[in-house]
Amino acid sequence: MVARILISIVTMSLFIIAMTTWFDIVLSNPSYFVLLPLIISLFHLTTASTFRLVGLYKYLSPMLLVNMPTNRRYQLHNGTSFDYLLNINRLREFGVKKVLLGDYLKGLLTIIEEIQTDKLPETVIISGSSYFFSERTANRFGFRVTGASIHEKLNTVLNYLDLLWMYSLSNNKLSFPNLKNMKSATIVGKELVEKRKFIEKLLNRIERTAATSK
Repeated sequence: MVARILISIVTMSLFIIAMTTWFDIVLSNPSYFVLLPLIISLFHLTTASTFRLVGLYKYLSPMLLVNMPTNRRYQLHNGTSFDYLLNINRLREFGVKKVLLGDYLKGLLTIIEEIQTDKLPETVIISGSSYFFSERTANRFGFRVTGASIHEKLNTVLNYLDLLWMYSLSNNKLSFPNLKNMKSATIVGKELVEKRKFIEKLLNRIERTAATSK
């Protein structure tokens, strides 16, 4: 805990210094506003540890988190750039896509466990948006898929720099995320609980594959 607090202090201090410096530069030369995507990328890198400490981020697994969780809604998000760096050895050893899928499944099982132990109501709405999953895959887990909202698309555009390098890492080459594939997926807690056996079976298969490939 002490180490986590120290990391939070250092990273937040770095962000405040960078943000203040950039803001002063923009005031004198507005053209530097184009660096906003870089500032946003730095924001995610330097604030994740602090947001976890204060409860704004709740981690369901190493690479799946909930932003500002409530008993009414769980808004799922992929791990931040900070989390990618923190898990870089595991991602390289087992493969990015395999690790991410495994962590997503573990995160869903965490939610199911919280519902079955009455820490969350069955009525909780679980949702997430991404260009990463296919509608067919989401439907297999019981999620209803719709087009992403304007807010979700704008948020993705602003975070494109992070998406670019993380998506490239998952493909082992420079790859550009297709934002036209942005989708939003939603499921009610009770419906997710009904998918527990399916999720556990898939996770066991992934873990067996990872174990034999070492």
